[in-house]
Amino acid sequence: MKKQMVGNVPGNVLGMLADLNHKLQHGVRTPKQLDRFLKGENPFEYLDYSLILNEWEKYFYKIHQLKVDFAGVRIPEANDDAFPWFVCVPEKFSTERAYSGGKQLYSTEWKYPVSLADALNHSFGRDSWRNPYIVRFCPNWEADEALKNLSADAVIEKKINTSTLKERLLLGDFLYWKHKKHLDVEKITLCSGSRLSFGFVPNVHWVSYCRELLVDSHAPDHGHFDLRSREVVS
Repeated sequence: MKKQMVGNVPGNVLGMLADLNHKLQHGVRTPKQLDRFLKGENPFEYLDYSLILNEWEKYFYKIHQLKVDFAGVRIPEANDDAFPWFVCVPEKFSTERAYSGGKQLYSTEWKYPVSLADALNHSFGRDSWRNPYIVRFCPNWEADEALKNLSADAVIEKKINTSTLKERLLLGDFLYWKHKKHLDVEKITLCSGSRLSFGFVPNVHWVSYCRELLVDSHAPDHGHFDLRSREVVS
């Protein structure tokens, strides 16, 4: 049977294009899926943002007994392969409360000797933010190797956007809740997006032999091979 043609295009192809246009208009298919198809990539192998946000909402409800909705919160634009891990921060959610989530997840934990609420400089960076927001991380179980030996001062000088203490605590708890696996078992995350009230920079790692989450601090000009920041997109 001879194919019906419209110009040099088979009629059934025009029908598929019309169907695609209809599905794009009604959200059944997305521009991201079409873009991946045109590049010869699998259009369905990409991050499902709605699923990620839903998982974070479940985490806050189960661990913090907090009902949240991140549907209207801006998602930072980034390469999905390079920055696939999300951290969703609710409105007016303190670092102290982020730290408290570990009490339901770990057997023991240790933190800086004074209250994190008192120790943090809340006017520095995103620690001063009150509205809900989302940041995106590289998928590294150990702090970013590319940022080894860089002090917090060097990170600022190079204008690298890095995680806060609250964001690192939430990421570690969320991933343990989801995968039962700890971040920073071998290395230390330098939370160079935060500052303590006396100018030092908090850091976090998991101490396996005593099963403790260690929150400590270093001077802002201190750099070390095992002490590494985590780059984020915010």
